Amino acid sequence: MSDAHAELEKALLTTYYANLLFLSRYDKKLYDRIDHLSKLIDDGKYDERFVLEFIQEEGDFDIFDTKHEKFLYDKKPKAFTKKAVSKVNADTKGSFTILDKILYKSDNSHFKYSDNIDQFDYASEYLLKDVSYYRNILDDDLSSYEDQKFNETNKFMFIGTLLGRHIIEITKKLKPRNFFVCEHNLEIFRLSLFVFDYTLLVEDGRTVVFSIMDDEHEFKANLEIFLKNKPYYNYNIKYYTTDYNVKDYFDPILDGLLGQKSTTFNHHMMLKSVAKNGLDRLNKFNFLQVKGRQNEESILTEKPVLYVGAGPSLIENIQWIKENQNKFIIVAMGASYKKLLEHGIVCDIVSTLDPEFKILDEYHFDNESLKKIPNSLVFASANTNDKIIKKFNQDNLYLYEIIFPVHSTNMVTHGYSIGEIVGTMLVQLGTRELYLVGIDLALNQETGETHISGYDTGSTYELNKEVLNSMDVGKFSLRADLIEVKGNTKEKVLTTRLFSTSLSSFSHSLNNELKENQKVYNISKDGAYIDKTEYINPQDINLDSYENINKVTLNKELNIHMKNISRDNLNTRDKNTLRDEGKYLELIKNRILDIKVPSKTFKEFFDKNEDIISDLYSPKILTTFTRPIFTFYLNSMLPYVFYHFNHRKLKKEKAKIKQVEEVLHKQLIYLIDTYREYIKEAIK
Repeated sequence: MSDAHAELEKALLTTYYANLLFLSRYDKKLYDRIDHLSKLIDDGKYDERFVLEFIQEEGDFDIFDTKHEKFLYDKKPKAFTKKAVSKVNADTKGSFTILDKILYKSDNSHFKYSDNIDQFDYASEYLLKDVSYYRNILDDDLSSYEDQKFNETNKFMFIGTLLGRHIIEITKKLKPRNFFVCEHNLEIFRLSLFVFDYTLLVEDGRTVVFSIMDDEHEFKANLEIFLKNKPYYNYNIKYYTTDYNVKDYFDPILDGLLGQKSTTFNHHMMLKSVAKNGLDRLNKFNFLQVKGRQNEESILTEKPVLYVGAGPSLIENIQWIKENQNKFIIVAMGASYKKLLEHGIVCDIVSTLDPEFKILDEYHFDNESLKKIPNSLVFASANTNDKIIKKFNQDNLYLYEIIFPVHSTNMVTHGYSIGEIVGTMLVQLGTRELYLVGIDLALNQETGETHISGYDTGSTYELNKEVLNSMDVGKFSLRADLIEVKGNTKEKVLTTRLFSTSLSSFSHSLNNELKENQKVYNISKDGAYIDKTEYINPQDINLDSYENINKVTLNKELNIHMKNISRDNLNTRDKNTLRDEGKYLELIKNRILDIKVPSKTFKEFFDKNEDIISDLYSPKILTTFTRPIFTFYLNSMLPYVFYHFNHRKLKKEKAKIKQVEEVLHKQLIYLIDTYREYIKEAIK
């Protein structure tokens, strides 16, 4: 037995050190965490809670929890693995998907394109029309999705690892190509390194993304890497969960999947609104250049800034804001400045992101309200509707770039809503003391309202019903779901999945952007906790240390500063970048036109088009809007196509794939030609 134990120990250490070597090259951050934990254990500074135990009767390993004095596999590790393997098959059971049935429900090809209507407001209809061509060919409305069986499985998520012994058996059965492995407990994952060789997950060109003991925003960042790798396979992402300490993984996973869908933002919005307007305005308006401004002395570094959103906490603090409005530079959203006006408060800067004309015209920037803020500066996104842009005082108007900067001297702030985008911009512009109010990113915990009472486009949720995990009810929604998140002053607060995505985005941005000399305080008592912020009761703010601000002088100083850090023209370098982008797309178009012989099988179709698809998803040169335009388009069409042609009982493959290829090429060429025209106009 001593010889057998010696051999066993040798095998364990061999596997462990092979895994460490692999991780040191593949995921250095994870390797460093494990190395640090190992040193603490070796130095006697960390008491292990979990111990690797060999179960003689099973001839396999278990984990003993010393705190609760129990075995996590109940001394039956082989039975656990056998059950795990039996539960997973090449079908839709136990899987995630980005497919949305609403896109493929019916024929919308009768809808007419028009250049005479607002492109953003009708972009969803345009998307449905594009999708309908594929839907009519495949005659598949996803009604049989729940019962679908596939020829192969490409993506797999292991939610929780324990010792990972089941991973290799599942991999052998389904043969996935891309893996996501997550585990909350670093100590447990470290034990798995002794008994499972993780290098098997990257053999033969396979890929794996690890998320071990990550906080939520790190987890979502790693999940995004996994989802963006070969995104056309996201129609079916199989998963297996150990059911040990994994429950809180599911909401972040569902948030990540929603971020990959094209039903909230699509390629027509990207092309007709963001790219067209952004490029057309580059030589006509002042574009803020936020890159490298944090260490630059300005009025924003000298004075405290109060950033006002339309969340429930605005009304709770409105009187305090009124009494102390001259102590702060007040920046308000388009959704909140009118409420300030009702209480005699005029904001110094008003910001807007929404590109929809109707919402902005009716609810935010009606003519009467704009007359009351003639001197306020306006920060507007580059894709703001033309008719709204013309309403503003042009001398006080500053545009900011979104999605990707055309100016090489600039950077963009990523996010899902104006709250986190402009909030982060204020940090990037050098604000030293930033106070948030109305940036709750949570519901009113008493009334269920999403925004201030009476807000035109807000919603009210029923709070007395049980908040169910989306996985338990078998569906999830960006706007309908209620979930719990960490609160500013409470352990948990209720919020929507839409707010949750903004919360994660804001947290991620502040973790990356906030410098040591910058502070962000959140006045929202019942709001969600945003990483790197501190809750502060407004009564505890030492206002005596702040001098009163002369708002007339402030307006002049702000305007001078914003003009100094703005550009109203493209430099030669940026024009050349756009010119090269146009040529790059022309080459891709020619490659599409060179495909003369129709494909007869899906494999042939993919082999011929894979490089073209890849070069649009991940351009080989520096581009501006190529990646997002074609990512949104391909993510709408390809997962549906890949899903259908993976059916185990596929019919009429040859006829269908020929037509699908024709539609794909036709629509890609339209997008290429249209975008290239926008580029030509911008650089002529």
